[in-house]
Amino acid sequence: MVEKALVRAGELGKGENDLLSKLPNAALCFPSLLDEEEVEEYPNISCAEAVALGEQSLLINQQMAAIAAQYTHLILHQQTLMSFISYISSGEHGMTVRSVPTSPIEIRARLGEEVVALSN
Repeated sequence: MVEKALVRAGELGKGENDLLSKLPNAALCFPSLLDEEEVEEYPNISCAEAVALGEQSLLINQQMAAIAAQYTHLILHQQTLMSFISYISSGEHGMTVRSVPTSPIEIRARLGEEVVALSN
């Protein structure tokens, strides 16, 4: 069974959407973000220099800005949040984006909670 639990900003905290009213912050989904970072080999280089060194994709900043702008637009205009995490992968075959749907099952899975499969 596919679970359809979309959230509008104006509906947060109401009934079945209560779990969705508390979308986890990045540190809860990715605890390693709180770990101390190792010193980088090139700590003070610009994005352009990182591209030239092959450390960063040419279009990553534009892609991240577009995704962040879309989330911000949806929240500010109280529109449906279809996803709450987006992954970007850049490689030799181009750039791909994968977004995680906003549903109780996905949120519980990201928080490490037990997920019970629903059946018909």
